Amino acid sequence: MQLRNDGKMEIGKNGGVSVIILNTNELEDLKECVPSVLDQTYPNYEVIIVDNASSDGSIEYIKNIKKKFANIRLVRNSENLGYARGNNTGIEHASTEFVVILNPDTVVERNWLEEMVLAIKKDPMIGMATPKIFMYNENKGSKGELINTCGNDIHFTGLSFCRGFNKKGVYNEPEVVAGISGCSFIVRKKLLDETGCFDPDHFIYLEDTDLSFRAQIAGYKLIFIPSSVMYHKYNLNLNPKKYFYLERNRLFLLLKNYQLRTLMLCIPSLILTEVITSGYAILSGWGYIKSKIRAHLWILRNINKIIERRKEVQRLRKVNDREIFNRLIWGIRFEQLVANKSMRRVLDLLFNPLFRVHYKILVEIL
Repeated sequence: MQLRNDGKMEIGKNGGVSVIILNTNELEDLKECVPSVLDQTYPNYEVIIVDNASSDGSIEYIKNIKKKFANIRLVRNSENLGYARGNNTGIEHASTEFVVILNPDTVVERNWLEEMVLAIKKDPMIGMATPKIFMYNENKGSKGELINTCGNDIHFTGLSFCRGFNKKGVYNEPEVVAGISGCSFIVRKKLLDETGCFDPDHFIYLEDTDLSFRAQIAGYKLIFIPSSVMYHKYNLNLNPKKYFYLERNRLFLLLKNYQLRTLMLCIPSLILTEVITSGYAILSGWGYIKSKIRAHLWILRNINKIIERRKEVQRLRKVNDREIFNRLIWGIRFEQLVANKSMRRVLDLLFNPLFRVHYKILVEIL
């Protein structure tokens, strides 16, 4: 990096990185996140903070930081655009070779960025890389031992799960994964130019799963990098609003990304997943039932839009669904859905053997 004539930092395009942090009234988190991002061993990067119309003093904090660091930029939105459109705004301001997406409720190690850059540079067909994300330990600062996620596990019916959640000492080697975590990942700007950024209609949730599908459809690999370490203030919770977006976006991304033959062949397991998600809604109360109904109604009302998006995605296709299926999982991680251990065991014994048989058949015939 070097200073331009106007005193701002010049980011080299070859190997340059734009780290995008989307903020929506998360001042206290920014006070921990931003200093850790500005203390990286990798030299060639800038930080673009995109603000979704915050009113908690975030803007003043960012402006003060900007006075001390030349490689930080502020982009202000006049309204809350959500995760997808908000991050897309930051991507539009990036002209570097790589883009990194980072949640503000995180703290990163000093070599977090360098390790991701080194990994993605090893192969031009590595399109995205995601770090090892630990749970932030409130009592011991950022040094948590329990895993939040090591990339995402994606069930073949569209459900997405944290890989390695609440475990210790696992996933210590780099490997190809089915999905990156939207909490933090690095992506080639070339890939985003080719496949598009986050789908703005996702607004929030599963936009990382959708982008992971598109990248793989276009022939890119996604990898997990355990040497890149960070910590996330993560809470596993679900409310009716989140449930609506998760269910709507799950159906949305399946209809866009799978080949038509795959969708038809998946119908038995899709019905089984509808039984599970509907049962969850019924047991959780009327708010969840309404959210489930709203999710399906949104799909029906927007079918023309979905068809157009589907055409756009399928034009990217360089690999068939069988290659992608080999990276997906057949078992639902009920431990991330149900608190009661006895109920989890029952659900696992009741449903996962059926998913396993159907998945094995699909892999053979796709």
